[in-house]
Amino acid sequence: MDDTPEAQAWLATLEELAPRLHAWTHLRLRGEDAATKEDFVQEVLYRAVANHARFTGGNATAWVFQIAKHVLFESLRRRRREGRVQAVDGHTSRFAALHEMPASVTNISRRVARSDDFRQLMLSVADLDDVDQRLVVLCGLEGESVKTAAVQIGLGDEACAKRWYRLRQRLRTELGGEQSA
Repeated sequence: MDDTPEAQAWLATLEELAPRLHAWTHLRLRGEDAATKEDFVQEVLYRAVANHARFTGGNATAWVFQIAKHVLFESLRRRRREGRVQAVDGHTSRFAALHEMPASVTNISRRVARSDDFRQLMLSVADLDDVDQRLVVLCGLEGESVKTAAVQIGLGDEACAKRWYRLRQRLRTELGGEQSA
């Protein structure tokens, strides 16, 4: 990626989204080791950088999480089809071209993974029941509306909205944030 102001602004946007992407990855890839999760995040960020020209504006969060969902589905299909693949350079990974990853993407990903705030969030979310964890993924990380989340979870709109409100308050308290909505 070049050093134009537009490219730098895009990297700043990705850096802002990176904590959410890390949390999403940890919740979606629970049974995977830390290296696989790190590879996954870097692949998503790599694709977001490589395909920046295709982003036509609008909601960058939704666009990046759409990439993440595609990488996840590709990974699951590949895993079912062939298991882990031995790359020509001797590295084993389900994700493509990580050796070509720009340093800026790798730095963003690693910085977030080492963040104390990120670790505390993951500890708090791990204590939640499955419905609340899905709310965190759908509404908190992916930015879906409460109405969309309610349909996916199987709750009524109002019940889901109240549950999401209470959950946000609880997480703010646990994470030391403000207690107002």
